[in-house]
Amino acid sequence: MKICRDGYLAIIRDRLQDNPVVALLGPRQAGKTTLARLYAKALTEVEIHFFDLESPADLARLMDP
Repeated sequence: MKICRDGYLAIIRDRLQDNPVVALLGPRQAGKTTLARLYAKALTEVEIHFFDLESPADLARLMDP
């Protein structure tokens, strides 16, 4: 079963026009990472960074930008 996420992708695109960072918030297993990866896959001209806030290594990266 394929879930249509076009509306969510459009919202992310609109929000990123006004802000350099957009957070995807929601419960576990809601599809946040899938949505972010779908959006990033469509972008080829910019560098994309993923941070998992449950990962100690990623948290350490954020502590010393």
